[in-house]
Amino acid sequence: MTHFGGLKPDTLIRFTNWIAIPVIFAYVIFMFVTPWFNGDWIHVQKTWNSWQGLNVGMLAFTSSIIALNISKYSANKQRDREFVAAKAFLPEALSELILYFRFCSRLLVEAWPRVQGEGNQLKTPLENTPPDTPTDYKEIFSNCIKYAEPDVGDRLAFILMRLQIQKARITGFSEMFTPDSETIPTLGNALNYLYDLALLHALVSKLYPFARGMDKFDPSMPTYDEIVNAYQNFDMHPEDYEGLLEDARRRVGT
Repeated sequence: MTHFGGLKPDTLIRFTNWIAIPVIFAYVIFMFVTPWFNGDWIHVQKTWNSWQGLNVGMLAFTSSIIALNISKYSANKQRDREFVAAKAFLPEALSELILYFRFCSRLLVEAWPRVQGEGNQLKTPLENTPPDTPTDYKEIFSNCIKYAEPDVGDRLAFILMRLQIQKARITGFSEMFTPDSETIPTLGNALNYLYDLALLHALVSKLYPFARGMDKFDPSMPTYDEIVNAYQNFDMHPEDYEGLLEDARRRVGT
């Protein structure tokens, strides 16, 4: 989207309207109201005749302001239509991600007893490997970000960013469980990555009602209960994982 003098188009139009409205109002007052109080019809005609240049300029100025606002209205309507079309595929993308999170959770659940010191198998490869990252959601998210309102676009972009971080972390975590790894996996690693995964699950889940047109967009971050619900959706009993719930409560701030 092009900018003018560092201003976004919508901001520029609002700024122009803010200036134009009082200017047009003052013109109407001094051109069509004030002359009647200062003289007769002859005086009014003389005033209009002497202001011909200004009248032409104001007509052109008013026409351009109207055209600018019509253009903005049409562009916003077109963007709304484009977003509705892109949003139709969003539930499918969200389902794809939820499935991906469940596969990721299996690796972390398998690693949990090892990092707690049970079995001392920190250098034995895990049976579960990092799943392939979904691909279809990227184009759908991209289209939605392009046409969505800023708060929705920001949330989708935040999820994309967290997904990239999560993919790198879980791949690195898996590689720690190999004989030639110089890094020892820890319980702190497992806590961090499980919370990251639960946060992504909760963020994506919060989008479902909006994606299906059942509710307005909820910009709030996940609550403690929503994080716990994510753990449960990973087929986990979070109370059986020492420190997991306390860690989630601390991070959420409740």
